[in-house]
Amino acid sequence: SVRRGNVHEARRILSQHLEPNTGYNPTRIEKIMDLYHLAISKLDSDRPEAERRFREVLDLDNKHIAARFGLFKLALDKGDYLTAKSEAEEAVKTDDKSAEAHYSLALATLKIDGQSGAEFAAWECYQAEQLDPSYIERTREIRRELGKELA
Repeated sequence: SVRRGNVHEARRILSQHLEPNTGYNPTRIEKIMDLYHLAISKLDSDRPEAERRFREVLDLDNKHIAARFGLFKLALDKGDYLTAKSEAEEAVKTDDKSAEAHYSLALATLKIDGQSGAEFAAWECYQAEQLDPSYIERTREIRRELGKELA
């Protein structure tokens, strides 16, 4: 929603993901959104700063799945596959209906476990595809790699 410029819708969605006992707090939501946008803006120029900001977002809202994906991407890019997998697992725990979370977990599993994780990675690909059929294209590369691992 934010990428499309619908800030009000983004705030509404974010407020639904706050922990139940925090309630709706516009100031807190604004701070979370500001930190998240700052982290995104630093992804290409200052990765350590982006990581710090994503962690600050999670300190305020540990269910902020987009911040998890940001940490996943940073870890994956630097070859820290264990951290990437941990972030993907947390994303699935946060929202098991997220195709991106299942796809991320499949990708990290493939990177870490190769053939020994093939069955689990294939299952996560299937979950992503069932939740969002557009992921069939994205999971194709993972399935191709799984095929190489099994050959």
